[in-house]
Amino acid sequence: MLRHRFYRRVLTVLGLCVVACLPLCGAELSEAPEGTFSVVVIPDTQHYRRLKQNEQAWENPVFEAYARWIATNIERQRVVFVSHVGDIVDLNERPQWNVARRCMDQLHGRVPYGISVGNHDMVRSGDSSLFQEFFPKSRFVEFDWYGGDFAGTPDSASTVSVNNANSFQLFSAEGLRFVFLHLECNAPDDVLDWASEVLRKHSDRRAIITTHMGLGPRDSPKNARDYFDAPKGRMTWKKCHGQRGNTPQQMWDKCLRRHSNVFMICCGDQSRTQAMRQSSRGDHANAVHELLSDYGVNGLRVMRFVPKANRIEVRTWNPLTSGLTQGTKIVPDAAQHQFDLPYTMMSDGSGELAFEVIRELSTPTEENQQGIGTDGRHLYLQTRYRLLKYELDGKLIAKSERAQWHHGGITVVGGKVYCAVSECTKDGTDKHWVQAYDCQSLQFVASHDVGEHFSVCAGGIAHHDGHFFVAESFFDNDHADRIVEFDAAFRHVRTHEIGFKSPYGIQGLEYLPDTDEFQIHSHGVEFYRINSRFEAASIRSGKASYKLQDVARLKNDTLLINFRKAQKVLFVRIVEK
Repeated sequence: MLRHRFYRRVLTVLGLCVVACLPLCGAELSEAPEGTFSVVVIPDTQHYRRLKQNEQAWENPVFEAYARWIATNIERQRVVFVSHVGDIVDLNERPQWNVARRCMDQLHGRVPYGISVGNHDMVRSGDSSLFQEFFPKSRFVEFDWYGGDFAGTPDSASTVSVNNANSFQLFSAEGLRFVFLHLECNAPDDVLDWASEVLRKHSDRRAIITTHMGLGPRDSPKNARDYFDAPKGRMTWKKCHGQRGNTPQQMWDKCLRRHSNVFMICCGDQSRTQAMRQSSRGDHANAVHELLSDYGVNGLRVMRFVPKANRIEVRTWNPLTSGLTQGTKIVPDAAQHQFDLPYTMMSDGSGELAFEVIRELSTPTEENQQGIGTDGRHLYLQTRYRLLKYELDGKLIAKSERAQWHHGGITVVGGKVYCAVSECTKDGTDKHWVQAYDCQSLQFVASHDVGEHFSVCAGGIAHHDGHFFVAESFFDNDHADRIVEFDAAFRHVRTHEIGFKSPYGIQGLEYLPDTDEFQIHSHGVEFYRINSRFEAASIRSGKASYKLQDVARLKNDTLLINFRKAQKVLFVRIVEK
């Protein structure tokens, strides 16, 4: 983040700089193979110099070269998205913004992209009016990948944080769906509240964040050497928005760590740290890779996603030298520039899942068993019309009154048993509810009408991250699996269409927090697991030696499963054959 005088000197001798860089650069960036895709990250591009013939005009050969290389290699590298970490300009003046827009015009309409507003792209108060003039929301709304922006609050200033200064984009690649958030430098609380809402709304998508400040000297540098030598990590100081602004550490604590779908944070800003990475854990035990890149003339980042290998290949490529950056004067270690990150994208298909029976429990009931649930201390069984409560040793404790309608899968949440209930008729006037019962007394508590979201019968039900997930059952084998997501008040959130066809739909459903997967049982012997974003590529399947019904998680590695006609419950572990 050095000032333009430095870059003027650098760019004046750009040819010498390229020659000097050659010993630290080399090797070709291979073509992205089929089944992979790339996200390109452009570091700070504040490398401007005045044109000699016109002191009022500027040029930026580095930015132009980076954008030109991306545009030329979209197909070769299978580029699906481009992200700019901010400090698009050095001086927040129209002549430099004209150059910046001309550079990004090489990508506009050719590939989805987003921009984080850096501290050089605004004034200290957070006013980013020139960014909004040259990269406004209106420039992007025509694209279906543009998700939207922070629109401000009644208390917001008209040129602070709004009009694309904070934005999100949506894209898909190789069957994986992403939401990409671009947050301004030191985003204030109202922006973080908006960002959290975006992440919640798109919790079924994998989330990447770009924000200008992130990693660097942990504490505010006291002198010039501290920028190089002081302990590094997530920064606890800020540059913009005054008292309203949040440090990178505060942004992490208030927002980013709280969302299970966040797996990567990209940042820039610190040219005297230049390249750095760390991996952290979010509140849901999700791994979050944090990556700093502020290379100047030393390259941009190409992140190649390899789903079949569950790996992200991060390569620093220098279009100025046409070589991979193997080291720089500031960061000579090649491992900081060329490295791989583990990231689960799909099942490796290494083995079929199977049940390993721990013990059996006899649970005689007067009717066929439907749902099963547990609060960790008791076992709940749902027959067609009655809810039963047992000790874990099989002793019957309580029965509900006989219900009028067919009850299916159940889940136990917050002292209540929630049952998927359907009234299925041949004349098509089907009705569907989720009914709640008190865990202690098994007395009826409440009924929630979910009928408009089901075409046949409500089947399995599960709870995850404050939401309910209700699966659909069918009378035939001609329908792909569907799971409908509701919030805590049973307002519809979204419907998940799964690329799998269970015989007669889904009968059993349970969320498994240890692997962030749902266990799904068909009405036959087939069962499978799928990640919490319901991506078909993540499916791991298996078969039982008996027809299945519902499933409940007792503890980390122990599941409870029941059967429609057998009068018993199995305690099982899942193993790979």
